[in-house]
Amino acid sequence: EKAADLELAVIEGDWARLRLVAHSIKGTTASFGYPELSKQAQEVQLAIDEDRMDEIQVLAMNLATEVGKVLPTTA
Repeated sequence: EKAADLELAVIEGDWARLRLVAHSIKGTTASFGYPELSKQAQEVQLAIDEDRMDEIQVLAMNLATEVGKVLPTTA
């Protein structure tokens, strides 16, 4: 579900929602012992905060791919 939320936010260009989902993923992945994913989620947040529009979509889609591999679909 988190991966799908990321993808949908990117498709819709909803950066506020994308940031919120990335923030949630950052905490969840850190709690489950995935520090690299937590770092990726933080990078998505920073890209949004710093208006790095050319990077946001790529970072978010990469994060969605990785999250989809490790988190249950209901997470």
